[in-house]
Amino acid sequence: ANLKGHEDEFDALVFACGASISYNGGAEVSEVGFCWSNSTSEPIIEGQGSKFAKATLNSDGTFKLTVSNLNSYTYYYVRAYAINKNGVAYSAGAATFTTERDEPGGDDNQPPKPGVE
Repeated sequence: ANLKGHEDEFDALVFACGASISYNGGAEVSEVGFCWSNSTSEPIIEGQGSKFAKATLNSDGTFKLTVSNLNSYTYYYVRAYAINKNGVAYSAGAATFTTERDEPGGDDNQPPKPGVE
């Protein structure tokens, strides 16, 4: 399957991505989704350091997914994937983004207490 990525969006610790299948390799696509990693620039499904989630393939060949619970202030790589009887295909290249920093809490960075080093 040939996959084309759509513009990705992220907000705080969530990312939303979309892709479309431009060619199915001559076989029906049985699964689509996205894989992401903060340790490898080419994430794969069930790859070490990678996570993945399935998406629903629309009748027009597009699919979208929103992923939450990401690590703060982390650089991520994201790729679309599609599976058919011929194997797994990935989007060419990975989209990248960095999640935002967590805001310090009310008890973070308190001034030192007198007499305590």
